[in-house]
Amino acid sequence: MVRFLLIAVLTLSLPILSFAANNKKTADGLYREYYPTGVVSREEYYKNYVLDGTAKTFSEDGGLASTAIYVDGKRQGPGKTFYENGKVETSVNFTDNEIDGSFSKYYDTGEMERESNFKAGRLEGPSKIYYKSGILKKQMSYSNGILSGGASEFNEEGQLTAQEEYKDGNLVSRKEYDQTLSTAPKK
Repeated sequence: MVRFLLIAVLTLSLPILSFAANNKKTADGLYREYYPTGVVSREEYYKNYVLDGTAKTFSEDGGLASTAIYVDGKRQGPGKTFYENGKVETSVNFTDNEIDGSFSKYYDTGEMERESNFKAGRLEGPSKIYYKSGILKKQMSYSNGILSGGASEFNEEGQLTAQEEYKDGNLVSRKEYDQTLSTAPKK
């Protein structure tokens, strides 16, 4: 029985491997592309010749480079990119091929570098950038993808160094500080 299952699995896998070997997209199921070295470069699932399922890309050494979910050819749900060391570089959510919801970017050592929100592919609401130490570096706000309202900058000790005011993406005013006015919250 085990021998039969092994033969059945290998037999069913051959069409998938031949599609990838001939570099042709498959109508249904798994499609793979390879680097000249033989290492898998991408892995995608298709339904009626349309991306549908998890898609992954890989670096030349075989490490995971990115993941995305497709439904009827459109990116939907969470997606991630990875550094060569395996740590998450970006984490993002998609709705109908557009970034929608939270977006996070990390340093290659794993600390949060940036966190923002998107709505229909445009920055919306607060956005924060951090030093590797976790101290807030800059805080600003977006409306429909355009800088709007106040923005604050902090030094690596968390001291406020500048405040800016934006209207329709244009800098209206900027005030820089030589002395400590306040301390930024640590992430």
